[in-house]
Amino acid sequence: GDSESEGEGQMDREYVEEMHFGGGLTKSASLARGSGEDGSAPRSRKEVLEDMIARSKESKRERQKSKAEQTEGFAKLDEEFGELTGLLNFRPKDEDKKSRFGELDEYEKSVRALAFESRSKPTDRIKSDVEVATEELEK
Repeated sequence: GDSESEGEGQMDREYVEEMHFGGGLTKSASLARGSGEDGSAPRSRKEVLEDMIARSKESKRERQKSKAEQTEGFAKLDEEFGELTGLLNFRPKDEDKKSRFGELDEYEKSVRALAFESRSKPTDRIKSDVEVATEELEK
């Protein structure tokens, strides 16, 4: 039914109708119990539960099977991708930047040197004459 489109571990509509609400007087509940148009005897609650469990296990097996097939497909694609990467032309990793851009000029050298130079630390501000005089008076 709708179990393929629903998330894994969720209950389907039939299960909720039959188990949570007892089926009520809906047409689908009466058909699930077997007292429908074919004239067979009504199924017991145990038979209904066994049928639901069997359907649940079957859908679980189908999900596991599709997951296994998907995993195998991914493994196959990974192998094929490995073969393709050998055909692609990647840049050599050890290519030197100097050979690509030529020699560095004075400006570039000084910029790189400044990038690694430590920054100066802030110092105490210079006090005005009035502040110096007030400090000397306090002492």
